Amino acid sequence: MAKWLFSKLPPDGSRSGGDPAAHAFEHSVEAFVREVIQNANDQGRGGGVEVEFRFRDLSGPQLEAFFEGADWEGLRPHLDAVAKTDKGRAIEDTLVRLDEEGRLLVLTIEDRETIGLPGEEVEDNSHFCALCRDKLFSHKQDSSAGGSYGLGKSVLWTFSGLTTVLFLSRLDEDPSENESPRLIGRCELPYHRMSSHGEVGSFAGPGWFGDIVHVDGGQRADSVWGQPAQALGEAMSLTHDATSGTSIMVVGFRDPEADEVVGVDKFVHRIRSSATENFWPVLSREDAPLRVVIDGPAGRERVEVEDSEELKPFKRCYDARHQAGKSLEEVGDVARRDIDIEIPAKRDGGQATVGKVSLLVRLAAPADSDRRQGRVALFRGPGMVVKYWDQRQLALGARPFHAMLICGEARDFEEGAEADEAVDEFLRFAEPPGHDRWDSTAHLKDNYKQGYKKAIDDMKAAVRSALHQLVVPQPSEGEMGPDRLRKRFPLGTPSDVAPGRGESPFQFAELTGNFVDGRWDVQGSIEAVTTEHKGWRARVEMVQVREDNRPLRDAPVPLASLEIDTPGATSCLDDGRAEISAEPGVSKVDFIGWSRRIDDDGKGVPTTAGEVE
Repeated sequence: MAKWLFSKLPPDGSRSGGDPAAHAFEHSVEAFVREVIQNANDQGRGGGVEVEFRFRDLSGPQLEAFFEGADWEGLRPHLDAVAKTDKGRAIEDTLVRLDEEGRLLVLTIEDRETIGLPGEEVEDNSHFCALCRDKLFSHKQDSSAGGSYGLGKSVLWTFSGLTTVLFLSRLDEDPSENESPRLIGRCELPYHRMSSHGEVGSFAGPGWFGDIVHVDGGQRADSVWGQPAQALGEAMSLTHDATSGTSIMVVGFRDPEADEVVGVDKFVHRIRSSATENFWPVLSREDAPLRVVIDGPAGRERVEVEDSEELKPFKRCYDARHQAGKSLEEVGDVARRDIDIEIPAKRDGGQATVGKVSLLVRLAAPADSDRRQGRVALFRGPGMVVKYWDQRQLALGARPFHAMLICGEARDFEEGAEADEAVDEFLRFAEPPGHDRWDSTAHLKDNYKQGYKKAIDDMKAAVRSALHQLVVPQPSEGEMGPDRLRKRFPLGTPSDVAPGRGESPFQFAELTGNFVDGRWDVQGSIEAVTTEHKGWRARVEMVQVREDNRPLRDAPVPLASLEIDTPGATSCLDDGRAEISAEPGVSKVDFIGWSRRIDDDGKGVPTTAGEVE
């Protein structure tokens, strides 16, 4: 019969306060969903993976059967010992609710069409040891795999109010000496002391649930196999269908960030939302897609990308990738730009590689949700969105858009396909433990020669440049006017600002203007010469100038509007003039504005000037 076995404190007396890997991730339901789906997707057999989230509130006979099967008498004393310490508040809260309500919420994540948990019991480079035994080990050999740190699994224990997780797995290929399913459990406790049979013992923390076997130097809890594992799993409400894969039960599921107990309905909503926003690329694939199912109070339902209004523009952009054009003219148009990425040589040999990543951009339609407008979804082979890169401040006047950067083996274009695997591996090492961006990391330094940071920076700069070309309207050139008139509006000349008042601590930059439909449209920025200031204000106005470039103060051209898009700065309009106020630390403010309409007789033809204080 399977029992719990906890590791005794080693002779050196060193203690552990818990799993340090748990601090590498934000403790949100969204992070939990990202990690468990990514882990399952990485273990697929090649024909598409299904992941089901199944909630069960155990009570009455079901709870009693769980207690008996899970060796509650062997586990509870260790939980009680930790609950009395300052590191056991979550465990104490869960145990109190369990005793008062007689209910235990469990979440089982069942993945199907994956390889399961193959491998030896200990000291093996296998998925079993990486998930159920080891710490800080990752045995994902595929270059397009999602994780490379071996940290993501920690979210399973973080979301268990009893830091206890049970595994039942059907292997793709059973070992000759055993037969599926395979069952084991792990409890991730900190150091604790407790009495047993009149003796006080000190325990390192972690415990394993399985068949107790004698090994050199002591005992070990090994996996339960075959029919005994099947029967034990059924007793604990831990099952798996006939396909290969793994069922993971998080015992006492809870939200570690919530101040109060969260209802299952809210969990279902957040899981559905997180699954779609993070995995819509692989959920949308026609070949070997990911399928996500949630079994909750309302029944069993499949997660569909089409149900999310905010993601529909991204899916429409992705679906049109093979018909994308080179420019954007009308709303709904999709354009594609391929961008080179120069990957340096690896430290273990090989040559530098020039690969490609593909930028897809879609002009937003009025009916599109604007919640993720102006973002670039970054993803590679696994089909998980690493980041929604915010480019809303790309440029004033940019047309609204949704975009994505398809990288590595997620690309299904012929151009540059031979280097896609190298790009995928490079970007995999560029992801920190949270897999939430591409940046310079210790993994890159360990695996690549110099140039890895430049490769990422250059790629990002090229993406921004291509995006700018696609969504920022290029000013059209009009006909050259008479010289005397042209001299009266020398747009974009910083020296024209507040002449005669001495050198200003501020200046205009990138100032442009167009006379359209009887009014002047202008855009640009005001920059502080120094960053050491306690905040500042600037007044912007439009005036005519003489032929000698002096302003005509008695002939102002009133502003109709002036808008800014810089955090920490505000603007207001008063009697045709705009005043911009910037907080400390803001050294540049971008603006866009337009004048009132000009009379047909040409009076009030404006130029641009300004005063700052």
